Amino acid sequence: MRKWLLTLMAALMAVVLVVPAAGADGHIPSIVDVLTADGDQFDNDWNDFDILTEAVIAAGLAGALDDGGLPFDVTVFAPNDAAFRKLAQDMSGVRPTSEAETFDIVASVGIATVADVLLYHVVEGEVFYSTALTLDGADVPTLLGPTFQIDVMKNTRIMLIDQDPNDRNAVVNRLVNDIDVSNGVIHGIDRVMRPLDLP
Repeated sequence: MRKWLLTLMAALMAVVLVVPAAGADGHIPSIVDVLTADGDQFDNDWNDFDILTEAVIAAGLAGALDDGGLPFDVTVFAPNDAAFRKLAQDMSGVRPTSEAETFDIVASVGIATVADVLLYHVVEGEVFYSTALTLDGADVPTLLGPTFQIDVMKNTRIMLIDQDPNDRNAVVNRLVNDIDVSNGVIHGIDRVMRPLDLP
């Protein structure tokens, strides 16, 4: 019971830290504002999005994910730092001990591949959690091109089945989803989706 409460508290803290409030001028945060809300440095809080933020910047995608960067709203399925650590461990066979080490392992595939992986997590239009629950079995096209499939489990949980048949699939975090931003919506996920078979 205590472990469950600690997990819940950590997830709620991540939401509080990640979602900046509208400013005094009424500015609603964009996807980039949310990603960089707690800074863009590694802090070893595995529940936030520091590695994703650094990857977006390194891949040159920050402009596209900021207000006005794309001519349409998008849905971002955002892997947290722990998700990237799982990917880095799968790629290297070693469990990274820091976010910086995790980023270095992931980036070792090349920035072009990192950009492709990130674009595989972005879908045109706003897809809220309640809508996704009605899309069981749907193939969802991504900004990269390849699709992933929505698998609704027990009518309440959403799994995202990617193009790599050898890895475990991502699940949308029921406590970190429907983050409504000026240019779309963000859902936290527990694994990095793969548009190809990564090493």
